[in-house]
Amino acid sequence: MKLKQNGMTQPQMRQVCVLTVVAAGLLAILRTALTPTAFDQPLPYGIALGMTCVLLAALLVLCVLKSTPPITVGGRMARVSAVGAAVAGATMLIASLVTAHNWFTLGIMPYPNKVLAGGIDKLFICLLILAGLIGGAFFLFLAVNWWCKGVCTRRFMPLIALAPVLWSWVRLIRYITSHVSSLGLYRNLYDLGTIVFETLFFIAFARYVSRVAEKSSRFFFGLSLCTGLLCTISAVTQIGLFLVQDLAAFETCALVMAPDFGVALLAFVTAFGQGYGTPCKEEDLEQPEEPTEEDDGDGEGAEYLISDQWFAVYDPETEPHNS
Repeated sequence: MKLKQNGMTQPQMRQVCVLTVVAAGLLAILRTALTPTAFDQPLPYGIALGMTCVLLAALLVLCVLKSTPPITVGGRMARVSAVGAAVAGATMLIASLVTAHNWFTLGIMPYPNKVLAGGIDKLFICLLILAGLIGGAFFLFLAVNWWCKGVCTRRFMPLIALAPVLWSWVRLIRYITSHVSSLGLYRNLYDLGTIVFETLFFIAFARYVSRVAEKSSRFFFGLSLCTGLLCTISAVTQIGLFLVQDLAAFETCALVMAPDFGVALLAFVTAFGQGYGTPCKEEDLEQPEEPTEEDDGDGEGAEYLISDQWFAVYDPETEPHNS
């Protein structure tokens, strides 16, 4: 027997958003404090990691039990979303330019590699830079569109919207092939989860702004919160460990890049936009139908344009006309 699924109301979504932000701050402080002792005292670090996994699972299960309808927001929340997209786009674009400059001019490889491993590694770096440039430009264009029009129109080319997906996917491949093998997986599960959820969020976000399978957005709200949670934890931990100058612990989160800060903001803004924004009227997605004989023109039948001349078509069975 199929269970009846109840939808989540906007007040409930707002409560979940606020609780997730608070949890992200607390877990970030906890990880910053426990990362330096992760090898010597793995149990406390493991408990903190387990708490994060439980929260992520709870958010995803909540989306399964309570559906969240696709909501497009307008007005003030659309401009707030534009700010999030602008920050994500600017950081991604600048990080890609810096990576390209360091590699082509100074010969510095992007982290974690120190030397070029081969042709495959070179290909991945080129894809990382190219996808970052296109993805950053896409988010900036999206921000300008949302800010100027004040409404989430969501009419963008799906292929361009997939550029951030390629960017995060290349990072995931380079993480698995280089970073995990050199530093171990245990203290890097946070960053691995961050990149995985970033990839899933970018896929859902691309479907959202491109109107692809619009009704299949059950996990969009949950993925936004999970991505914002993990990106915030990783970003805050990197800042905290850098400030205390613990280089050994800093190496465990050195894969975090500047765009992750922007993605954290974009993910939380997207989730809050669904909870706090006023749903705007969706644009009609159906294509206009071709004129048929049943369409009424000016009371004289359907009209067609042939050879630059309009003429009316009559149906003798249904349309009376003067003989």
